[in-house]
Amino acid sequence: MMFLKTGYTALLITLGFAFTTGSLKSQQGEEGSSSSGVSISAETDLCSRYYYKGVLLSSGAVLQPAIYLSVENFSAGIWGSFGRNEDSSFRLCETDVYASHEFTISELTFNNKLAAYLYPEAEGYPSTGEYILSCSMSKGRVTAFTEFSLDLISDPGSFVVTHGAVYNKELLPGIELEGGLNISWAGSKYNGINYEVEKNALNCVQADISFMWSMPAGQYLRPHLHYFYTIDKELRQGETGGQFYFGLMAGYNL
Repeated sequence: MMFLKTGYTALLITLGFAFTTGSLKSQQGEEGSSSSGVSISAETDLCSRYYYKGVLLSSGAVLQPAIYLSVENFSAGIWGSFGRNEDSSFRLCETDVYASHEFTISELTFNNKLAAYLYPEAEGYPSTGEYILSCSMSKGRVTAFTEFSLDLISDPGSFVVTHGAVYNKELLPGIELEGGLNISWAGSKYNGINYEVEKNALNCVQADISFMWSMPAGQYLRPHLHYFYTIDKELRQGETGGQFYFGLMAGYNL
């Protein structure tokens, strides 16, 4: 019953935010906007495993479809993860719903996001909601960023901070290379819940590389490779090295 209550609360908060931002943009459109600025995209990602904020959420392959809607500086989306763990069958393990607003001040870009995380079939993961604030700055081909996420419902006060940088370069017309490196640290409450180790710690580092092939009709393919390593030895829980995982994303910009 608690799963349903927290899930519905998180979903209502996020959908309320999405409705409000959508209404604001509709009002602006009625005032005479000459360009709608609306974009819709749908994609599916097939990955060998699933990590999120330092935590392994699927030790096997996952299928992760998503659809996104953007209206100028506002966006909303829904994302799902189908997978299996140990003896469980292949099933919908997670559904995320989010709404966000992005704005720029001088050279800094800020993104405010509300996200609901619903776990209909995953035991031990109560549905919840988060507030996520990110700040980024681009110089040439490099974008540096910091992201702060704070749990609002199931574990209020639990937080994770991620610092990173992304490099982007066009190799050929329609083909882009992207490489990234990020490092995350978290508070004792987050680590106590997810690792059973109540301490502030430098949790993990991850390196990423991908190639984006964009086609004239709006389709795109993005193979991607990741290396993940848990830094703190207590959180590592006996793991001797890092983990490689990979995926192939296919999408379409409507």
